[in-house]
Amino acid sequence: MSNKAGKIILGLACAGAAAGAMFAYFKHENGCKKDLDDDFEDFSDEFEESERNYTTLPKEAAEKAEQLKNAARDAVSDAADAASDLADHAADTAKEAVDAVEESVTEAAEQVKNAAQDAQ
Repeated sequence: MSNKAGKIILGLACAGAAAGAMFAYFKHENGCKKDLDDDFEDFSDEFEESERNYTTLPKEAAEKAEQLKNAARDAVSDAADAASDLADHAADTAKEAVDAVEESVTEAAEQVKNAAQDAQ
């Protein structure tokens, strides 16, 4: 009997704790919602009181921006052309170096071959 009564008391205690937790949660949530609404009211009031001012850009600024854009485009194109020329020059130099090494190796091979024939 005491086992059954203990279970009932434990169940009621759990239900009471759950009900208390729900009550505390809803009470806290309601308070936060009021604070949040107050914050938004303060935020919107600041902007409703002031007027928005616009700044007019002079026409010369737009023309100068276009000139700068074109100058930048030309500079990038020139840099790309210079890089391409340098890459071509480096490739030509590397090819000449390979040809020179190949010629030196061929000459050395012929000298070794001639020395071997002379040794026989």
